Parts: sequence; C-alpha cells; structure tokens
Amino acid sequence: MSAGALRRTVLRDTGMTYGQLLRRMCVLRAAQSLADGRVVGEVASELGYRSVPMFVSMFKRTLGVTPGRLKAVFATASQSGSPARGAKPASR
Repeated sequence: MSAGALRRTVLRDTGMTYGQLLRRMCVLRAAQSLADGRVVGEVASELGYRSVPMFVSMFKRTLGVTPGRLKAVFATASQSGSPARGAKPASR
C-alpha cells in the first residue's frame, strides 16, 4: 500500500488525518501512564518531548484537559474506589 493510500484509508476509517491519529494514540498512551501514577515530566520525556510545556500544550489541545488535571482526576477516583468520570470499564 502506498503512503497516499494509507493516508486516505486512515482518514476514511477514522475521520482523522494520519498525524491526528498518531497524536491521539500518543495522548491515550500518556493518559494511561498518568493513570498508572507516572509523573508528567517522565511521561513527556518517554514520548520524546524535550519540553514539558510543549507536551502539556499538545495534550490539552488533544483531550481538552491538562495532564496534571487528568492525573488528579484519576488519583481522586482511585482513592474513592470509583471509576474516573468518563472512564469506560475494562473489557474482558
């Protein structure tokens, strides 16, 4: 499959450009790491960001919430024993 065909297929199937899809996948991986208790700067570095503020900006632009705020929501949910708001139960 050519690069152009792949881009068109991704856009058709997801409604996102290839770059948007990669960014979304990156942010979802970061969100999982934050939920697991990782530090924002550590997650940013692991994903290749040299600047934490740039990572935070991209994260907020993609999900509408900062990584620190999302981490706080996960921490609050885990303390109360309830799932994070908007979180989906794990499939088995």
